[in-house]
Amino acid sequence: SSKSITWPNVELGENVFVTEPSVIQPFCKLGDNNILFGAQVGHHSVVGCNNLLSSCILSGNVTVGHNCFIGLNSSIKQNVSIADYNIIGMNCTIVKNTAPYSIYSNKGTVKSSVSSEKLSSKYLR
Repeated sequence: SSKSITWPNVELGENVFVTEPSVIQPFCKLGDNNILFGAQVGHHSVVGCNNLLSSCILSGNVTVGHNCFIGLNSSIKQNVSIADYNIIGMNCTIVKNTAPYSIYSNKGTVKSSVSSEKLSSKYLR
């Protein structure tokens, strides 16, 4: 979007869709096929491929793997890595690295007992 704010020194992959009021700070890298709806991406953050970030805040130096969803009003603290195939629910605050194929809800921001791998195999066939 022409109304989003993208600082200089940002690397954008192919098919990256950024809506207003998204902000991408300097020295960030976004892989291919990402959608950012009002997301704020902090400095030196790396976002893999095939992710959906929905009105969330990534602090500085955050790494997001591939095929992740980060829900509305969620916050990822500085220097945290979100592993591949993660689902971060609405209003979560993630303060430490996550495990692959995990689902996190705002019920104390704990890992769900159902993995995203089981969820995707059940509903995507």
